[in-house]
Amino acid sequence: MNASPLAVVCPATRTKPLVLFLLMVTLSGLAGLGYQMVWTQLLAVALGHEIVAVLAVVSAFFCGLAAGAFVLGQRIRQASQPQRWYLLLEVVIGVWALILIVLIPWFNQWLPSLIGPSPSALFHWAAAFSATLLLLFPATFAMGATLPAMERMLVQHWGYDNRVPLLYSMNTLGAVLGTLLATFLLIPSLGLNLTQGVLAGVNWVCVGLVLLLFWGAKTKDESTGLSYTPAPGLLALGFSTGLLGIGYEVLVVRVLSQILENTVYSFAALLAVYLLGVSLGAWIYQRNISRHVNKPWTLVLHNWLRVTAVCCLLGMLALWLANESYLWLLNNMARGWMNAILMEIAVASLVFLLPTMAMGALFSHLAIKAVDTSGLGPLLGWNTLGAALAPLLFGVVLLPLMGAKNALLLVMLGYLALGLNLQDKSRLTTAVLALLVVAVMLAPLKLRFIHVPPNTEVVAYQEGVMAAVAVVEDANGDRHLKVNNHFTMGGTASRLSDHRQSHIPLLLHGSAESALYLGLGTGITFEASAYYPDLAVTAVELIPEAVAVMPMFGVEPETGGWPQAPRVLAADARRYVLSSEQSFDVIIAEIFHPSRDGAGSLYTVEHFQAVKQRLNEDGLFCQWLPLFQLDMTTLRTIVRTFIQV
Repeated sequence: MNASPLAVVCPATRTKPLVLFLLMVTLSGLAGLGYQMVWTQLLAVALGHEIVAVLAVVSAFFCGLAAGAFVLGQRIRQASQPQRWYLLLEVVIGVWALILIVLIPWFNQWLPSLIGPSPSALFHWAAAFSATLLLLFPATFAMGATLPAMERMLVQHWGYDNRVPLLYSMNTLGAVLGTLLATFLLIPSLGLNLTQGVLAGVNWVCVGLVLLLFWGAKTKDESTGLSYTPAPGLLALGFSTGLLGIGYEVLVVRVLSQILENTVYSFAALLAVYLLGVSLGAWIYQRNISRHVNKPWTLVLHNWLRVTAVCCLLGMLALWLANESYLWLLNNMARGWMNAILMEIAVASLVFLLPTMAMGALFSHLAIKAVDTSGLGPLLGWNTLGAALAPLLFGVVLLPLMGAKNALLLVMLGYLALGLNLQDKSRLTTAVLALLVVAVMLAPLKLRFIHVPPNTEVVAYQEGVMAAVAVVEDANGDRHLKVNNHFTMGGTASRLSDHRQSHIPLLLHGSAESALYLGLGTGITFEASAYYPDLAVTAVELIPEAVAVMPMFGVEPETGGWPQAPRVLAADARRYVLSSEQSFDVIIAEIFHPSRDGAGSLYTVEHFQAVKQRLNEDGLFCQWLPLFQLDMTTLRTIVRTFIQV
């Protein structure tokens, strides 16, 4: 491996402790993922929790990162003082984060009116993606160039070559810390806006560390003389591995939503384990780098691609066992909030650690080559661009089309195909035979997890883009709805009591002519509106698959007994309330558990205020609560918030 040309290794910085530089690298990653967690939650207010909106935010974030790496990577590579670039990047991120504290609330008021209450999926995605991209672009653009800047700083001022894996590992470790701190500590205790302020403070700490480390450091005024050598094959590999790596994450998270509690904390735990595996893989590669750089680069590449394919296969088999593992932990660990999180982390580690460690090492191997040829920026840009496409391709297209098992097999086959050496006929034949054996072995395997009591059967199952929906029937013929393997409230056995959840608010009003239902579940509560001949009904349900199975509970809006045909929409309840201009006499909100991902926003002051604006004069809003599942602190908070509005 050829050493990269250097400007000068400056004594002024050569004597500075490297640990301070690595601390700065870690803090930079911490702030970046912390922002992603905060901004995703804030923007869900305007964009909704529909899958197209969620994926649009993720794609916009990754596209901003890719743009920064593409545009600034080569300029930083040629810079004689990359620390100035890095300082500027951290200042831009910190300043824009503070601006967003003011800008996002305005954005959340404006965008729903643009999207409208019932947009087409294409328009919804386009509006969510483009608006989010523009809103976050200054910060995400700057974030995308920080790693190339840090790599140049390390080489120029400490003289350490081949240390990209170390930087990547520390930066990703910071991302793990940012995910956990933002989700479990900062947001619950400080709120979203103050958390943004704290993360901006982390950016300013990075600025301070840059000044401390490099104040007075001198380099040659001219550029470093690093040339750009086109490496289309390398960049294509960067794109492909980014696509496959995030595709694996999307699919596994989707399957695990049927096993774990599926709260905001569940997602944070999964993401943290994914990132930790990548960090460990890069660190392991760095520890053994002498083995890699002294062998032919292509040989090592093919080996790591095959290792990643095998690890994805092992991760898939672990995913098949994850349900039993989680049930065993539930039966053998003490109950409690912290233990629940630890159990989810344990299951996530079983599925994620090996594949993501291989992915971290694989990217490190690509990055080492990129530094000597096209530069780290272009590789990082193409890798991030592949990551931006992955949620749409795997989450929206392939998952419903092929099912989770076949889509995960496709990821494994993708890595294996990239690692095949077509000139080695014997290995190629062996690989093809191995694939046939694997396909035969996995044919009966189903990544479908539905807990059903004895004498209960699954009578319908839909694996949709948003969730896996099942209808289960017991020995008495009573049916219940399970979304991602969790029971929703109600069912055919409780039809009369569920009807009361409509009758009580409608009768309290006394003369309602219009009603809005936020959340449907089985649709049985909503079904009671058919008893009111003068009532015009609109109903909003987040999960399209739940709407599709309502006829199995005897609820058929199109052919049922409604005097006026109700309007049923698959949309996010909060976004619908913000974007609609229609007003109602009665608004009835279904039972939402506040810990479920996205449901907490339905108990906020802002949501209650938006609901109030949708009420006619003397209108009535009824929010049903799962009292038997709430602790007193949460209940008091919800009631206090409701009364405030």
